[in-house]
Amino acid sequence: MLFFLVCVLFTYTTAGRPLTRAWERGVTATYSYDNGGGLSSISYNDSGATPGVTRTFDRRGRSKTIAQNSITTTMAYNGFGRRLSESYSGGMLGGQAITNDFDSHQRRTIAIAAGLGATAQNYTYDTGGRL
Repeated sequence: MLFFLVCVLFTYTTAGRPLTRAWERGVTATYSYDNGGGLSSISYNDSGATPGVTRTFDRRGRSKTIAQNSITTTMAYNGFGRRLSESYSGGMLGGQAITNDFDSHQRRTIAIAAGLGATAQNYTYDTGGRL
């Protein structure tokens, strides 16, 4: 049997959120937070070998965009917090998008994948609410 011991060292903000994470291999991740305490970015000290991550949020604290390397994911939600759409720019998924629609009970009624080959999946429910 082989056992591997991985040493990871964390430091924390005064609010108890992770501030840095240092791996045994010498890479340190630094976490940044917005004024509301939400994680807004992660950067690494390995000269760009590990791409950083930047996030933005809507007024309700839900992820609006996530950017890493040259890839950006953009999300939109309905008033109940259900994800209406997710689209990608850059990278292998550039130009791809997923769109959802929901009924009055917030059950998904259609999912549409757009991009290279548009696909739609309809969902229907019986009177007992079963798919």
